[in-house]
Amino acid sequence: MAEPFDIRLRVGGETLRLSGEADATPVRLAEVLPLLYGISDALGGVAEREVAARGRTLRCGPGCGACCRQLVPVAGAEAEALAEYVAGLEPDRRRALEARFAAARERLGAAGLLARLQGPPPADPAARRALGLAYFALGLACPFLEAESCSIHARRPAACREYLVTSDPAWCAEPERHPVEMVAPPRRVSRALYRLSADEWQGGAGPADWLPLVLALERPAPVGPEAPRRPAAEHLRRFLAVLAEE
Repeated sequence: MAEPFDIRLRVGGETLRLSGEADATPVRLAEVLPLLYGISDALGGVAEREVAARGRTLRCGPGCGACCRQLVPVAGAEAEALAEYVAGLEPDRRRALEARFAAARERLGAAGLLARLQGPPPADPAARRALGLAYFALGLACPFLEAESCSIHARRPAACREYLVTSDPAWCAEPERHPVEMVAPPRRVSRALYRLSADEWQGGAGPADWLPLVLALERPAPVGPEAPRRPAAEHLRRFLAVLAEE
């Protein structure tokens, strides 16, 4: 049985409308991520049109993978979805990706960053930036990066979808020398997902819980026997309520 939904979001001087049907069968938050990512993409479109009206354009595109060497925060539900995706691949492909994750873990351990990344995210913005710069200095490519392009573009996390750059793409490779000029979406789906996932995952740091994408295959265990299941429409209502606060 499906439950219809009709969403109108007033953002950036525009009214976004999303409509469709959501299965009434209880599911995990990870299973409704495609719907929430659609909202993220729509919000990114608003930001893109706003900068275009000011004569600027987004510079991100295939073949530019500088941002794919940054510390990417993902919500617990996103880590769950990515781990399930990798586990469901054909054996050779799965082993290749698992080897990349393992190599990244070993590299982080050798650099003394693994323990810091496995702990709660820093609460202080300066500490978060310092950790991000230390990670970026390793030049560690995302395990899903292939030929400088994202091999899971349709499944990429919300934080990646929100990384909208208008400055020279080359600057992304030297963030300390050249401040990257970014465009913030009118609402951040990533932050809403961190907050929603924090209610369901152990080992978090409070209301804005996340973990590094590079450790997604080591995601923490859900509270209780499994992540809470709700009808997709209920997940959507909870998500929109949190998104409105961002």
